[in-house]
Amino acid sequence: MITDTLTNTLDLIEQNQKDYSTAYDCIEAELNCLKDHISIVLKYLDPLTVDDLNISLPKTLKEAKRSMYLYR
Repeated sequence: MITDTLTNTLDLIEQNQKDYSTAYDCIEAELNCLKDHISIVLKYLDPLTVDDLNISLPKTLKEAKRSMYLYR
């Protein structure tokens, strides 16, 4: 349920960025950061691959972020 909501939120952000790019240009960096954080949470809550599982295993946010960037 939480993962569905986060996935839908991520899709809406991306769609709005495409549809209204001019309106969202001023906060593009913040939206991209938010999308990265949502992706980390999704991979933590519902790992789909071995790489995602490696993200869900660390105990701290710093370790999770480091794991995510190692497996991109």
